[in-house]
Amino acid sequence: MTATDTTDHKLAAEVSRLLNIPVASVANIGTGRNSRVYRIICDDGSDYTAKLYYGKTMDNRSRLDVEFSGLNFLRGAGVRCVPEPVVCDEKNQLAIYRFIDGRQIGSDEVGAGEIDQCLSFVKELKELARANMRENLWPAAEACFSAQDIIDNLVSRLDLLNAIDENGGAYQELKDFLHNRFAPALETISNWATLDLEKQGGSATGCLPDDKRTLSPSDFGFHNALLLGNGRVVFLDFEYFGWDDPAKLISDFLLHPAMKLDRHLNDRFAKGAVKIFESDSALEPRLKAVYPLFGLKWILIMLNVFIPEYSRARGNVADHKESLEGARERQLHMACSRLDHVVSEYQAFPFDL
Repeated sequence: MTATDTTDHKLAAEVSRLLNIPVASVANIGTGRNSRVYRIICDDGSDYTAKLYYGKTMDNRSRLDVEFSGLNFLRGAGVRCVPEPVVCDEKNQLAIYRFIDGRQIGSDEVGAGEIDQCLSFVKELKELARANMRENLWPAAEACFSAQDIIDNLVSRLDLLNAIDENGGAYQELKDFLHNRFAPALETISNWATLDLEKQGGSATGCLPDDKRTLSPSDFGFHNALLLGNGRVVFLDFEYFGWDDPAKLISDFLLHPAMKLDRHLNDRFAKGAVKIFESDSALEPRLKAVYPLFGLKWILIMLNVFIPEYSRARGNVADHKESLEGARERQLHMACSRLDHVVSEYQAFPFDL
């Protein structure tokens, strides 16, 4: 019996126990850095998705607890464009959801209709936020309620990378990049964002009021979505769900490295999202000021592959085709290219509002 066979057998037994239904088949349908995902078909023909979680979020929360309870809240509030949770087992870090018969969406398949479905979901989240301000919901992972929060997060991530005690090869190139290119860009853009906010009557340290916050999936986009046969989009991955600044939600959607959308589609999303939150007159200037800061953050996220804990997680979760050394070189090259882009446009928001 192979290791995979053993894992499938154990998983089938756990799922059967939780559902109280014999399991007919187990198929691995997804492998990421933080989880494995399986399709489960039971003897009675019922169809489920089982998700095994690994590790915690950057702020040390259970990914299972955040995602399962978040989806329970959303489904209970009537949101139907997200997975339906069934049952979970905290001890074994296992959650079971209704199976979604959909497929991944290529960037070249995305059109105005798909963007509008994203905007409809953003509007639902905003309306839920207004109706549930006093609910016991948590901040999203690494939520940022001020520009200073973002800057502090960038400094912490930069310190973590600078503290890596490795030399030679891609590690030396990383150190050169962080010291000679990234750190000066961070200082320049942080100073610019602070001054820009002050010019607009705000401040880098001012905390966003509760009534201007929204609920956010925090890793939102077509890279975490399935397209159903009827054209509807279902949004996945709520391991980071919670309260956040709409400016962060919008920025992350536009900046995510896995999102390669045409300019007019990004314009459509940016314009539509700002309109949804039009009661917040400070959102547009705040978005323009913090957008390049989030651009810098995505560069550091690209470089997580250099962090030892990340390397161990890769080994725990997936059979990767490329070596870690190859992944480091590739991610560093992408980070260099992305930094050039951020530096070239930070003073002018690149999308139409």
